[in-house]
Amino acid sequence: MTHRLFSRVISWFWALGLSLSASSAFCQQSMQFSVPASATTDALQGQIDWPQGRPQNWDGPVLLFISSASPDDRDGWTVRALETVWSKRVPLRDLSAALVRQGVAVIRFDNPGVLPPTKKCRETILRSGLTERVLWQRCMDLAIVSRYTPDRYLDHIEKVVFHVQNLMPAARKQLVLFGFSEGLMHAAALADRGTVQLSGLISIGSPAERFDTATRWQGTSRIMESLDRFDINADGIVTNDEIKRGHKRGVNRFMNLAGWLSNNGQWDSHTRHLLADDMEINYEQILKDFSEVSGAGQLEWKTQANGVRVPDVTEASMRLHFYGQTAPADVMRRLEIPGLFMWGDKDRQVGVARQVDAIEQANKKGAKVIYRRFPARHHLLSKREDYDWLEQDFMPVIAQEVSAFLSTHVRPLQTAAQRMPCGDQPSCKSLSMTATLP
Repeated sequence: MTHRLFSRVISWFWALGLSLSASSAFCQQSMQFSVPASATTDALQGQIDWPQGRPQNWDGPVLLFISSASPDDRDGWTVRALETVWSKRVPLRDLSAALVRQGVAVIRFDNPGVLPPTKKCRETILRSGLTERVLWQRCMDLAIVSRYTPDRYLDHIEKVVFHVQNLMPAARKQLVLFGFSEGLMHAAALADRGTVQLSGLISIGSPAERFDTATRWQGTSRIMESLDRFDINADGIVTNDEIKRGHKRGVNRFMNLAGWLSNNGQWDSHTRHLLADDMEINYEQILKDFSEVSGAGQLEWKTQANGVRVPDVTEASMRLHFYGQTAPADVMRRLEIPGLFMWGDKDRQVGVARQVDAIEQANKKGAKVIYRRFPARHHLLSKREDYDWLEQDFMPVIAQEVSAFLSTHVRPLQTAAQRMPCGDQPSCKSLSMTATLP
């Protein structure tokens, strides 16, 4: 299995987002912001959406959207997936609007390497098509994209938090990180740094277990667990013809067609172990290939239908998939951060039963994590397939789930003074002095 094939196997990690239209109880306010470059971060652009009033007076919960580190903009639009449903959606912008209707403030930012909205990347491509000139003049900065590492991405997220806390002080006491697929891993890693205090963690389509174990399952056990989905006549024999027909319909597209086909023309009780053996060998080879990556490593590309190559991820990102040992459920337990996971029961990207078990084990040890499983829905809660967004008529359900979690499980963080015994608080001392005055 080549790197190209394996990157297809774990392609769910660049998933992020949702789409929504619903009636509004608030008039949305929006404010653009810019974060200047520093020694460890690049310049960033983003915005805050909130229900009403001045940003410095907002006193409700604040969500920060975190996606994968691939070059996507604040709206959830990605230039490297122009042949998919993703090119037709601006999911993070729509989800933000839905949450604002529920009385929540939302922070969104363009990932490093994405050029500012004034360059009109999406508008230009939808109007005139994608060319290399448009890509580099209006959409991406290759130098920034090519030096991505997970730690550098965390530096950027951290910088956004500190900047927004000055614009909207409520982000200091009611900040919740909302990760989409891979994004929760970055959110949990930021929580583990200890530089930002969090009131909660939320995710859609994310694993609760360690990144390396989730990826190993994807590349090995999941293959065997999913093989029978091709068995149309349920006779225990999966032929190459059944695989071809099923794959064309969308069955098991987490791996490309070549990876599924048998050299013998079929998989049966005598040959299935050969597929399992191949998956293990391929996985071990990938581990060796990425074990020595230092810095950003080589940048991988995706070629669009018209031949234009678009940058995707660096080897540093791939290495995180295979070696990342942050387990979000464990982080929530250790740091006493309440969490909400949301999955579709048909999700074949994370292994929902595995994640439920990880959460239940963490809860037995004192975690406060809840989860929601939605019947007949896939990775991004779509009714159609893993590589699609949930339908608009289901969007209000998600916004309400988030709102209910925030109101029930998330409380404002105490200030340093509030955590002191009353006798040590400056306000208490002032009151005592006042009481003794004649």
